Amino acid sequence: MNTMRHSDLCTLLSIALVALVVAACGDEPAVKGHNYDTVQVDATASDVANDGTLVDIPADTHTDVADTVQTDTKTGDTALDEDTLTDTLADTVQDTVADVNQDTTPVCGNGLLESTEVCDTDTFATTCSAEGFFAGVLHCSADCTAFDTSTCTNCGNGSCDAGEESTSCSADCPNCSLPGVGDLVLNELLYDPAPGTGLPFQTNGDANCDGTRGSAADEFIELLNVNAAAIDLTGVQVVVDGASKLGIPAGTCLQPRQALVIFGASTANPACAEFADAVFMTAPLGLGNTGGAVVVTNAANVPFTRGSLAWVNLQASDTSLVRDPELTGSAFLPFNTVVADGRRQSPATCNTGAPFATCP
Repeated sequence: MNTMRHSDLCTLLSIALVALVVAACGDEPAVKGHNYDTVQVDATASDVANDGTLVDIPADTHTDVADTVQTDTKTGDTALDEDTLTDTLADTVQDTVADVNQDTTPVCGNGLLESTEVCDTDTFATTCSAEGFFAGVLHCSADCTAFDTSTCTNCGNGSCDAGEESTSCSADCPNCSLPGVGDLVLNELLYDPAPGTGLPFQTNGDANCDGTRGSAADEFIELLNVNAAAIDLTGVQVVVDGASKLGIPAGTCLQPRQALVIFGASTANPACAEFADAVFMTAPLGLGNTGGAVVVTNAANVPFTRGSLAWVNLQASDTSLVRDPELTGSAFLPFNTVVADGRRQSPATCNTGAPFATCP
């Protein structure tokens, strides 16, 4: 039997003593889950990096599929609710965040702002000024997809903008003065429209080009500004057989050589090329075929020098009466005796059909 030497025993005792000291005074062994790092959420269920907490929460990367009861606040919205709540592992419960998007087709005119609508009726906060204009009243377009700025204006903003006329620009807006008694001329009148409709326009009784011949609707009175400047027709009256049939609205300006055509009913069809440069109004004229008289007066009830016309029974059957010479003459003749091209009248143009700016 081998006998351990004294020196070997001392060596073994020394090693054991060192181990004891280290165990009593050294670091503890690392325990999984207690070593902290800066990663916020583990990418998998396996704990390969600690989050700074003893219990790791695996990230939920699944979209919820049990979302079948809709809690939307908009009527008719059947889409599932958004998956926006913080998910937990094995998330099968329905999210409860309401979907506020409207999925149904918007209804223009119901007063509700829906889907692609920019506005709905005229109840909105924005104004003409917000849309880049100086003044006016902003409206909603007919299909609710845009604002209607047709009644917005830059009049009054201190500068001459497109369509504004003023010699000094101090007034900013069209510089319309009240007309003199010689400035407004009654140039043509139709009291007995010819029968028929169709093309070319003005070869039948459909004087307003609306596709229908109307014994009252197609009657008209044509007035023309013969001044070299714009005139203000505010307060001008059209009197038929002693009764006022039309008071022209305040602020109506008529530019030089521009016509105002008053039809008995039904507005003029802009598809008629000859109507491009005129102003149109309607009034129940009631021009009699057996005779009558028209007088046009200014705001002070003074007749214009060339603003009157009286006719007798069948003086111009199926055609208009036109001033001769045009614009300046004192007599009126049947249109079809002045022009021999098949037309029965020429509202808004010279007898030749040309724009009034080119008339002699």
